[in-house]
Amino acid sequence: MAKSFFSYYMFVSIVLCVFFTYSKRYQMPFDYELIFSVYEVAYYSAYLCVGYFFFIFSYRFSLKKNVSRNGYNLKNDFNPKPRLFVFLFVQIAIVVYFLTRLVSGVEYTNGEQYIQDYRPLGDKVSNLVLLIQSFLIFTVWRKPVFVFILLVLSALIAFLFAWIDSSRASILPLVGLLYYFYKERKIFPGVVVLIYLIFCYMIAMVGRSFTDRIDFHSLNEIVSLTMYKFDEVLVWVVSYFTAFSVYQFAYITRDTLGDFTWYDFFYSITPLPSFAWPYIPDYENWRADEFRPMGAVSEVYRVSPLMLFVYFGFKGFLAKAIDSMSNDIARLFAVVIFIMTVVMMFQYNLRSTQWFYYLIALS
Repeated sequence: MAKSFFSYYMFVSIVLCVFFTYSKRYQMPFDYELIFSVYEVAYYSAYLCVGYFFFIFSYRFSLKKNVSRNGYNLKNDFNPKPRLFVFLFVQIAIVVYFLTRLVSGVEYTNGEQYIQDYRPLGDKVSNLVLLIQSFLIFTVWRKPVFVFILLVLSALIAFLFAWIDSSRASILPLVGLLYYFYKERKIFPGVVVLIYLIFCYMIAMVGRSFTDRIDFHSLNEIVSLTMYKFDEVLVWVVSYFTAFSVYQFAYITRDTLGDFTWYDFFYSITPLPSFAWPYIPDYENWRADEFRPMGAVSEVYRVSPLMLFVYFGFKGFLAKAIDSMSNDIARLFAVVIFIMTVVMMFQYNLRSTQWFYYLIALS
């Protein structure tokens, strides 16, 4: 599954990038479709295609082994009572946590509510809690009533993140349920969840232009604007996940934006806190501008084109290890993290994504 996602992601991203550049029919983030020619897109995409070859080579020739030695069969190895207790306890704790974050992020002035923090719900801890919410499906796998309860609560949490935080993390609570419907071959509910997930992401993207999002009038405007410009918003969401990644790499590489050295590279991949280093790099050098970081792929390419290919080979090794896992829980955890690293490697710094690789190793 890890290999398939990476392959489809690279193929779709490059093809859409060429299409948007050639047609210029849809507006891309930062007007990328206007500042590149098809030839330039193809030229910089060639580096990514060579990197993909290293990914496939590493995947094919990596030793196949089960990372999780004790297999876990969700249908045959299931003791419901303790797992239901865990589900109820953790689910209540998660709901209380996010309600507390929401209330603490709101102030009352002259009878009106406004968000004190631009994103009162989201931070690294909250993202981890969202992942835990996603993995709760393993505690109620064979209990349809509790699966339904989990579905409703996960959908509610996802919507709150999309509405109040306008966060892309809004998709995380539903990933586990998508995996559940996929494993159980339940196509219709799986498609419904997928559509709802895309809708939440569209709400999140539109909501970023609203500062007072907690107001229900604003919510109505966000939903109305999303439905009115449905095709534009959908294309924007799809391009932000796919073509934008290729544009970002081409833009950073072509214009030699930002600065990233060997020291920065070792600093980024080493899990030591900043205070343990004799010299802390200037993070502003790792950005194209105030809105766009260089991205891990652009950073390793800046060190050396060879390092870009090594980086892709490392991704192939990880994908093979994940696809060889026999433990369903460990595999789901690793696949979700791997998918996040694939999307983030073009749009987030290497140091920001390194922790996900260590999480995959621990799984």
